[in-house]
Amino acid sequence: MAGVDIWECALGFMDSQALLTAEELGVFDVLDAGPRTAGEVAEGTGLPQESAERLLVALCALRLVRKAPDGRYVNGPEASEKLVRGKPGYAGAMFHHVRDVLYPAWNYCKEALQEGRAQWELAFPGGPPPTEDQYSNPPALRAFMEGMHTITYAPAAEFASRAEELREVRSVVDVGGASGAFLIALAEQFPELRGVVFDLPQVQPIAEDFIRRAGFSDRLRFQSGDFWNDPLPEGADAYSMGFILHDWDREGGSKLLRKISEAAPEGALLILGEYLLNDDKTGPLQVARQSMNMLVTAQGMERSAPEYGEWIREFGFELEKIHLTSSAKNFMVARKVPVAARRPRGRERTARRSAVA
Repeated sequence: MAGVDIWECALGFMDSQALLTAEELGVFDVLDAGPRTAGEVAEGTGLPQESAERLLVALCALRLVRKAPDGRYVNGPEASEKLVRGKPGYAGAMFHHVRDVLYPAWNYCKEALQEGRAQWELAFPGGPPPTEDQYSNPPALRAFMEGMHTITYAPAAEFASRAEELREVRSVVDVGGASGAFLIALAEQFPELRGVVFDLPQVQPIAEDFIRRAGFSDRLRFQSGDFWNDPLPEGADAYSMGFILHDWDREGGSKLLRKISEAAPEGALLILGEYLLNDDKTGPLQVARQSMNMLVTAQGMERSAPEYGEWIREFGFELEKIHLTSSAKNFMVARKVPVAARRPRGRERTARRSAVA
């Protein structure tokens, strides 16, 4: 078994900056037009040629770019799919958040660990964190939502393709549904399904635009509201929350679960999309990293499936199945059971897991 490369761990930020900078400069857009020399990349990005060559070497080493036998450069398959602006799988829409929000905040990782809370006042002295401003800044909000849509849709579609338990579901309320990516993925798989995206009014034009482009305006609709303070739509067959509980501590998350439980009839499904730690809480790395990020930048944490199962049982839901996807974004399906059928706290039942596709 190979040992840990300490220097790879310590210097990983350099790889990150090379990627983020290359995307910001448009290197992958230039290469999408066809093989290019270092000089042509320099001209297309405004870099000195020597700087462009250094960056291209780094991107080749990261296997994001390939160098052809004639010396010209081309995008690798992952870069071609996810790093070219305008393509459906473009992930770079989220890079501004990584670069402008997460990077400054992570400078204060030690302080966050020592104090057990995010350190926005150190990362952004004299003003609120960018995440608080984006809902009053339509272009910034749209850019963030577009990035979230890209990284949410693919695992949601993977989940929908295997979630046979949803075949009898006719109505879903997606609480904090953002761009509607989750419901769009479900609507593609289940022709009889109707859904409501419940989110803040500032999100409405963005979600409705995505829904219209997907061709589901007749089946999916937006309802504006604040999930902390406004009542949720009642009586749906299923309620979903995607990557919301991990943002909050126990108190905040419990408030949301209680509101869903009050709106949901007996027998309704609860679908939770979350990153899941291993049951023994030793990883995986992507989720462990995200749990650290929740401390540095939010109020929450990542949890294991048994921890979620115990938590939602307090509100009348029994975890029935865990759908693992090919990414770290996984989905848990629970059901609201009658009061008489609820098990005492501490009596665990193992939820069935569906394999990664």
